[in-house]
Amino acid sequence: MIKYMLIVVALSMLSFSISSCGKDNEQPVNKAERRIRYILYTNEDFNNDEHSITFSVFARDDNKTVLDSAIETMQVKEIPKIDNKIVIEKTLLTEDTTDLVVGFVYEIEGVGVSWYLDSVSAGQRNKTIEFAFR
Repeated sequence: MIKYMLIVVALSMLSFSISSCGKDNEQPVNKAERRIRYILYTNEDFNNDEHSITFSVFARDDNKTVLDSAIETMQVKEIPKIDNKIVIEKTLLTEDTTDLVVGFVYEIEGVGVSWYLDSVSAGQRNKTIEFAFR
């Protein structure tokens, strides 16, 4: 019985030492906060356009979508002018060494889906995306 317990203890210690050694070889990930400011408005006159439109803010790195958040569904005629623009600020925790694709995705009912995209360079911590809908 003692021999069996010694074998179990020895195997457990070996297992722990192997798993802890693997962690030393991993590369640390450089995470950074990136502040993205999304601004939405229009300079056009859409007073007679009653189509529904849904806007989303969007951010993606090389591997995955890090932000996809619907703002609001409204009629096209309700998109605000610049004096009443919609401003959304998001702080994303991402790898500092990757570029991001950021912007707006919008869907107009019965028309289709479109987007306005921009980029955030690796290491860039602040970005403003200003979209004048047309």
